Amino acid sequence: MNTYLNLVSLLLLCGTAVHGQVNVDVPVRFIGPDDTRVLDGLADPVSGDAAITVEGSLRSQWAWADATLQDTTITLAVTPPVSAYTDGLLVRFIAPVNLAGKFTLRLEGLQPLPLVRTDGIPIALGQLGQGRVAEVMLAGGNFVLLGALESGCPQGFLSVNTNYCIETAPPFPANTWHWAVDHCADLGGRLCTWGEYAAACTILTGQLNGMFVNWEWIDDTSNHTHGADQAGRTTCNSQRTTLASQPGRARCCYHLR
Repeated sequence: MNTYLNLVSLLLLCGTAVHGQVNVDVPVRFIGPDDTRVLDGLADPVSGDAAITVEGSLRSQWAWADATLQDTTITLAVTPPVSAYTDGLLVRFIAPVNLAGKFTLRLEGLQPLPLVRTDGIPIALGQLGQGRVAEVMLAGGNFVLLGALESGCPQGFLSVNTNYCIETAPPFPANTWHWAVDHCADLGGRLCTWGEYAAACTILTGQLNGMFVNWEWIDDTSNHTHGADQAGRTTCNSQRTTLASQPGRARCCYHLR
């Protein structure tokens, strides 16, 4: 009761505007006419249990974070800070670089969690580019990227037709077939089939870099459990089966969804 009377006295002494920091540990009750029951100048929240204005709610400043990247972990700094993870937590940030593949995301002071798409797999090329706004929600131990739809071929790929794109140039150095499968999966794509590779090679003649330099891995059937197929050594129709442990380059295909 004394706290309530002291607050009323403070308001009467200062007039209609109060500037400063007031800590009130009891409910505040407004008893004036409806059109005068307002509290102006409420600052942005600085703790998880702080009051928030209508403007602050509309701007969702509490859900905005500054992002930094170290290795494959994205760290988000939010105000007010979050002390524990809870399903349904929603955070927005601007991607510091082009992101694709296996990444983790953490709020400052908390452990990193996997960053995945709504279907549970890592972020694909073109879904989260540098400077783009990302919205993620915590659910089931993962940060889920919301509203990430691909449109057109990602950077470093060329369109073959309306269904898929092919990587302009394969990365160096050459490696095993198993590495090639993982590499393409990390980019959100996969190894090209024989038909996809041959069609892209023919249609995009002169537009693909590093063609006919070395064998390139493809995803096709082989007659031996330890074998895998390669293509593109001297022409678009070059093809052979070799041990999956042999070196080869990996030019990935990316299917538009």
